[in-house]
Amino acid sequence: MGSGGDAEHVAKITKYLGELGIPFEQRVASAHKTPQKLLGILKKHENDNIVYITVAGRSDALSAFTDFHSNVPVVACPPPPKPEDSLPAYLSSTVDTPSGVGVNFHKHPESAAIAAAKILGQKDESILKRLEAYKAKKASEVEDADTKLHSM
Repeated sequence: MGSGGDAEHVAKITKYLGELGIPFEQRVASAHKTPQKLLGILKKHENDNIVYITVAGRSDALSAFTDFHSNVPVVACPPPPKPEDSLPAYLSSTVDTPSGVGVNFHKHPESAAIAAAKILGQKDESILKRLEAYKAKKASEVEDADTKLHSM
């Protein structure tokens, strides 16, 4: 998270990570205010099979900074903009990153967790199996809704 104010949005992401059986660690570090701390975190995990899911609003320097300074995949899932935020500037800071940066953007917490599961699953087949079960559950929910509608 870029700040403690992002915790509510992070809780939504970790809910889905939990449903997928993916362990996670939560940290707060700012690309603007604590860049050395952030670099230390990135260095510590440079050889781990992880995905960074970055959550930062407004300028979201966290996502691009994290991506550029690590070889770990980065999934940006910024919190919804506040009323005082300019939507074009808000989205641009995450979606329109500088050259040499390859951040993956997902608006919804569930989508960010699924993207992380797909990436991690490339090295851990058990994660892919849990993801397949999750997707089957989601498909079943649609089928159940259709059955219920047609039985009325």
